[in-house]
Amino acid sequence: MGNPGIEGNVGCLESIGGGCLMKYLFGWAMVVALVAADTGLAIDSCPFACGDLNGDGTIDISDFGLFVSCMDQAPDSSQECFCSDLDGSTSTDLADFAFFTLIFEAVSDEGPPGCSGAIGTTANLTAYRPQHRGGYAPFARSAVSDADEESATLGPGIRINNPGDVYPFGEDDLIEVALLVGSPGAQLALRRTDSALAVWTTRHKVAGSEIVFVNN
Repeated sequence: MGNPGIEGNVGCLESIGGGCLMKYLFGWAMVVALVAADTGLAIDSCPFACGDLNGDGTIDISDFGLFVSCMDQAPDSSQECFCSDLDGSTSTDLADFAFFTLIFEAVSDEGPPGCSGAIGTTANLTAYRPQHRGGYAPFARSAVSDADEESATLGPGIRINNPGDVYPFGEDDLIEVALLVGSPGAQLALRRTDSALAVWTTRHKVAGSEIVFVNN
């Protein structure tokens, strides 16, 4: 089998009926070029946090499954594999696995390829039932469960005063929210869903204690 117009074959690629399927260097280069063109992959960054390979905001068993499937795979073979290369070494290997185990079922404030395995900052908001006459007495200070926080009937609720309403005992429509930060001193962003919502750092809206929002 010869082809006088093309030189440099790469040997027998497959045996067929005792014969040999040959692929010449020029033909092979064409095949590689066509495959690369068909993939359409142009991955050069990971939009998710370290370990969150599917971008759902958590680092869990589904991310672990994706990570394992990308071991020893080229980072640019898929978005998940690019995000699996946590240290930017151009491969998903045991070094990346070590980082992944540190942040598994936790959070990360970092993004590939700058992952160090450091646990990210977490925060938990707890809302309480609305105050009564500037406080809670004679009712108990009751926290709203996580399951009921967004419930229209069991959630904390927001009461809006009618024009001219005056409460001689003080503010009567405030909802207390306690913030527990996993890393003391960490900087957090508080977002609101409506510009009508106002937040103070004091229970009785002491002057100068209102939080100033920028674009909600």
